[in-house]
Amino acid sequence: MIEFKGNNTLVVKGKDEYKLSRIHSVSAKPLSIKDQCLHFMSCALSFSTIGWIGAYSAPVLASYFASFLFGLGLLWALFTFRRYELRAGFKAVDETGDFEVPICRCIKQRDFSRLKQAAEDISQRLNSPSSKPYKPL
Repeated sequence: MIEFKGNNTLVVKGKDEYKLSRIHSVSAKPLSIKDQCLHFMSCALSFSTIGWIGAYSAPVLASYFASFLFGLGLLWALFTFRRYELRAGFKAVDETGDFEVPICRCIKQRDFSRLKQAAEDISQRLNSPSSKPYKPL
């Protein structure tokens, strides 16, 4: 799931690569009810938007189609439901500021314990002297 490539690259699921020199913090946390509700509503509303776009071509059927797509969006959110996630805080490369990115998500408690262990491993690598970039005097 999460492995290291060399001394300064973190590989997640074999496809995403993150440079450890840009990461400043890592945490594994359970997602709150607010996060879950936001996920459900954003999926449902984004699906129903497609139905409301069709209101100009067929105004009579638009509300039925938009309602159907709203329900389909809720089903999609249910299938993509996750309880826990591993987040990494990245250093800013421009004036936008530091930001956090979810690296990995899981459903089961045993997978969450793996995420906690991965967060500890990444934190140890971040705090080790060999992973810090060289800063000349």
